[in-house]
Parts: sequence; C-alpha cells; structure tokens
Amino acid sequence: SVMKMLFLLSFILLLDNVENAGVVKPTLGSIQLVDGTSSCSGRVEIYTDDWGTICDMDATEGNMICMEVGCGPLSVVKKSAFFGEGSGPLLTDDLNCFGNENLVMECEWDNHTDACDHSNDVGVICDPIVRLWGGSSICSGRVEIFHNRVWGTVCDNGWDTVDAAVVCKQQGCGKPTTVYSNAAVFGSASGQIWMDGLSCTGREDSVEECTFNGWGVVSCTHADDAGLICAEVALVDGDDACSGRVEILYPKWGWGTICDEDWNLLGGDVICKELGCGSAIYATTGSTFNKGTGPIWTFNKNCSGAESHVKSCLAIGTANTCNHNKEAGVVCRQVRLASASNNSCQGTVQVYHDGQWGSMCHNGWDVADGVVLCRELGCGGNVQPLPNAFFGQTAGKVWMDYVGCTSEESNLRDCEFGGWGKSTCSHAYDAGVVCKIIRNVLRFEVTASEVNPNSPTVKNQILDKLRQEIQKTGEYTVNWRIQSNKLVFQEKTIFDP
Repeated sequence: SVMKMLFLLSFILLLDNVENAGVVKPTLGSIQLVDGTSSCSGRVEIYTDDWGTICDMDATEGNMICMEVGCGPLSVVKKSAFFGEGSGPLLTDDLNCFGNENLVMECEWDNHTDACDHSNDVGVICDPIVRLWGGSSICSGRVEIFHNRVWGTVCDNGWDTVDAAVVCKQQGCGKPTTVYSNAAVFGSASGQIWMDGLSCTGREDSVEECTFNGWGVVSCTHADDAGLICAEVALVDGDDACSGRVEILYPKWGWGTICDEDWNLLGGDVICKELGCGSAIYATTGSTFNKGTGPIWTFNKNCSGAESHVKSCLAIGTANTCNHNKEAGVVCRQVRLASASNNSCQGTVQVYHDGQWGSMCHNGWDVADGVVLCRELGCGGNVQPLPNAFFGQTAGKVWMDYVGCTSEESNLRDCEFGGWGKSTCSHAYDAGVVCKIIRNVLRFEVTASEVNPNSPTVKNQILDKLRQEIQKTGEYTVNWRIQSNKLVFQEKTIFDP
C-alpha cells in the first residue's frame, strides 16, 4: 500500500542519516600534511572528493601551503615521496601559484597527471609559527611570531615563566630555564611587534591561544622584546618536574635518552642543576621511569659534575650496545639556596612545589630547621639561619611558613609547616641560611716495630676504632702513610652532616 511504501522510504532515509551522523566531510580545498615529524611537515594532501596528492610544485606553492595550514614560512619542498606515497587520486603534476592568492585552490592547476605516480608525491617542511632568534640554538633567543605572513616580536609587559613555558613547548624544547625582560638580551628586532600583555595559563598548546591585547595592539618598543632560554634536557615520567627519565634534545635527531652504563650521581647533579632542581639524590638505571624512544646517547664516566650542561658529559655518537631497557634517570633535591654568589651552600631558601620555585617565610625559622635543610643539600651541619631576606628578596610564591623541624627529618618537606602557599608573608621576610662543612682529621698511631704496618688486620682494627669514635656518618677519605719515624697512621676527613 501507499502507507507501507512511505514508511519504508522514511525508514531507509532515517537509517542513512544515522549511519552518517557525526561524520563531517572536509571542505573542498582543505589541506593536510601527512606522515611528517610534526604538524608542520609531511606529504601534501588536498581534499576534492577524496584526499589527493600533488606530483610537482616549487617554493612559491610550498610557502602558500605552509601558511594555509597555519605554520610558518616554507623551509624546504621535499619531492620523490620523501614522506611516503599517498593512496588517493593524483591531482596535478604542475601546481602554479603567484603567491598573492588567498587559498591554494585559487592557484592554477594543470590536470595532467599522466607523467607521474605516487612515487612523485611532494611534501613540505614548514618553519613553526614561533621561533627563537639570535640565541645559540633553536631553544634560545628573542621570541618571534609569524602572523599575517610577517614575523614580529612579543613585548615583555607581563612576560613570565608561564608564558615562556608555552613557547618552549611549542618549539619542542624543554622547560624555560631563563626568562628575559626589560633588556632585549638577544638584540632588538625591527619592524612589527605582534603581541603585548601576553598572559598564558600554561595549558595552551600554542602562544596564539593565550590572552593578549590583540594582534599589533602594543604599547612598547623593540627595547622591550621578550627572550628566553629553554632547556634541551627534560625529566620524563617522574612524580614531578624534578625526577624522571633523562631525555636530551639534539635538533638534528630530536629527543633521545642516555644509556645507564657508567651513569652516576655526578651526571645527575649536572642535569638537576641545569633544570634548576637542586642536586641529585638518586641516579637510577634500568629504565626505572619507563622506556623512552629515539637515539640513546653514551654517558662519559669522566663527567666531573661541575659542567653547566649535560651535553658536555655525553660521548660523541650513540650507544650502539645499549637499548631502551637500560636508560638513565634521576631524582633531584627540590630545595636550593639562591644568592648572588657562586656558593651553593648559602642564600635564600627556595622550595620547588607545584611546578615552580618559591621561598620560605622566616617565621619560626631556626637552627633545627636549618640543620635539616643543610643536610639535605649536602652542605654540612654548622648552620646560621638568617631572617629578613638577608640574601635579597626572591619573586613568585611564598611556599612555606612556620616550619618546625626536629632536626631528625631527612628533608625539609617532612617537617611540620603551615601548608603549601598559606603564608601571608611578603618576600621581605624570606628565610636565608649559611651552611658550613665541618672538617675533622682524626689521627691514630701504631709503632711500626711492634706490628706489620701493611697488615690488613691492623688496618681493620684501626677502622673499627674509628667507627667507635665517630657516631655520625658522613663522607670521608682514607689515606695510609708510613712516617719517617716509622709510625703508621690513618687520616680520615669527616663531613659532619
């Protein structure tokens, strides 16, 4: 009947709508970059009725494509299926743009594809939309943004670590280690200033997603160009930003890991220092913090721990005998002393919490608290606590207040205090401390005529005597000597915690 036919037709149409629900086709002329190493590199595919590829084009067309997909200008056109072969239709073997078109679809197309196949598929590598200019690597320099086909700078009004972290992430670098403002440290640019009043939350993937005054709406000059240095080392898969698997960035190879052969605390110290995380507590092996990917670098066991960058501790070439089951990691102390001097055992107390360094208010700050801190830092046990920002005021959070240690705690976080960030103190009341190492030399003598000075038994007896005399443990060195008067003695230097 007619009613049955109408019902059947409606049912078929309804099913068709259900099957296609949620499937949104790309718009005609949409462009994507496929199988590249980032969102700004890959095989060029353009949507007509399906995603198709291009057999040939030059730099002008490549530049148009880079800007249409939201990247910076073209770095290079890659031909001969550099990013692998596509599988859709071949769209053209000759795309011609003048460069002033709004869209690639407005360019001239040659529909002849007889002379090409997917082995000719072209791709592009585009510059990112953000770059760091004038530094020693891609991870340091003046911040520049590519907008409206023009590079421009960022004003340093409000420029801080949170904003810098978004830029570093967008660059594929590690966390910011130094943030520059009011100085144009990497030189003053010329031309456009794109951003002012930048304010990021830290959750953005791109600096363009942050709040700012508007493109080109600025009240500054190029003397205020913002700059930064991002780390080329990171700690991954740890409990916090100061622990995890060690990863190193080499721009040519990307992020890689360090083989745990010969890995030690000295190497860990370099990394912790480079990341602003204090010094190393543990140097882990055996991929404790999960397995990484990429190249594996060889650690040089002669690393002294005094190096500024962990790359100085890596041998040339990858670790051919290593694998991702044998990767190095580190756990850093999350306290440090900040001062203008090079003495890491005196300064304003700073604690790392919730992704940022902050100070401690001097309320209740005393010798017992200082003993715990100095011991945690490996700086000895002779403590002089100092109030009222003696070493200068810091910036950022005041994390701790009314700290009350018994002096038996292993680290400052184990002590009682008023709660993270609960202080009402200003930085004028930042707590400081001077830690001093106590060095004692103990001397024991035996007469050579009565005993054999090289006897292990005698030496062990002396060591036992030392252990009885020394109640506290600490670092020490042992030196055996025979004096001219035929007396044998041992020197032991003790670093009193």
